[in-house]
Amino acid sequence: MTAQCGCEGFFFSGVDPKRFAHPQVKWPFLPYSFIIYRVALALYQAAALASVVIFWGVPPFYADVDSKSKWFLYISDWAFVMTTIYLVWAALTTVYWHARGEKQNDPGFFFHDRRAGGERPPPRMKHNLSSRDRKTMAVMGAYRGRMTWYFKLSWFLQVMSCSSQMAVVLFFWAFSSDLTKTKMNFFTISVNIVSFLLVTADFLLSAFPSRIFHVFYTVVFGCSYFVFIYIYQNMMGGLGVNGDSFIYEDYLDWNEHPMMSYMVSIVAVVVVWPLFHLFYFALYWIKYAMTRYCWSGSSIERKFSDQE
Repeated sequence: MTAQCGCEGFFFSGVDPKRFAHPQVKWPFLPYSFIIYRVALALYQAAALASVVIFWGVPPFYADVDSKSKWFLYISDWAFVMTTIYLVWAALTTVYWHARGEKQNDPGFFFHDRRAGGERPPPRMKHNLSSRDRKTMAVMGAYRGRMTWYFKLSWFLQVMSCSSQMAVVLFFWAFSSDLTKTKMNFFTISVNIVSFLLVTADFLLSAFPSRIFHVFYTVVFGCSYFVFIYIYQNMMGGLGVNGDSFIYEDYLDWNEHPMMSYMVSIVAVVVVWPLFHLFYFALYWIKYAMTRYCWSGSSIERKFSDQE
C-alpha cells in the first residue's frame, strides 16, 4: 500500500517487471500461451486500425467526407490509435522479455562474473552476498527485479488506453447526434465497442497493477483532446466533417455552442475522466482479491507480489 500513498504512486516504478509479461493467473503452456495471446491481440488491432484509416470516409463503409484528415477529430479515433500502440507495444515487450529481457534483468546475471565457477547463483543468493553486494542490489532494486523502461511505457500506455476507451463508449453512445444515421459495420464496432472490450479484458487477464495517482495522466490525455479541438475550431476556424460547425452535435461545437462546449470539456476532464480511472482502479482490486484469495493456487500474486 505504500506505493499507492507515497510519491512513488505518481510514477511507474517499484513493481516486479515480471508482472508485465505474465497473466494474472497461471495459464497452461506458459509463457508461450501468453505470448500468443499478446501477439494475436496486437495483430488484430493493427489490422483493424489500418482498415479503418483506409476505408474511413469511403462509401458504403462510411458516409462520404470532404477530407480524410478529419478522421482525427474524434475522441474515438484518438483512443483507437492509443489502444493500438499499447497492444502492439505490449506484445513486443512480452516477446522480448521472455527472449532476453528476463535474463538481463536477473540479479544473478549481474553478479555472474563475481561468482566462482561461472555457474548461476543459487536461488537464495542474496543471503550469501557481502554487505557491499547487498547495498548494490538494493540500489538497483535487484531483489525484486529492476523495472525496465519499456515496461514503464507499456504501463503508461495501458492507463491511457483504458480510460480513453471508456470515453469512447460515453461519447459514441451518449453524445452521438443520431445513432440511426450511423453505419454499424465492422469498422464502427471495432472502434467504438471492440477496442473497449479488448483493453478491459486485457486489464483483467494481465498482471498489470493499478495506482490511483495515475489518474493525473488520464486527465492530461482528456485535456489534450479538448484543447486540441478548441484550438482547431476556435482559434484556427476549423470545421467538422463536410463543413459542419460541430464535432459532436450540441455537445462539442465551439462555433455555435461555446458555453456547452466549455461545460462538456470541464466536466469531462475534472469529473468524468477521473471516474473512468477510478473504475479501473476498483476493478484492479477486485481482480487482486479474487485471484489472491479465491484462486490462490493459480495466482501470481504470491510469486510476484509488489505489496502495493
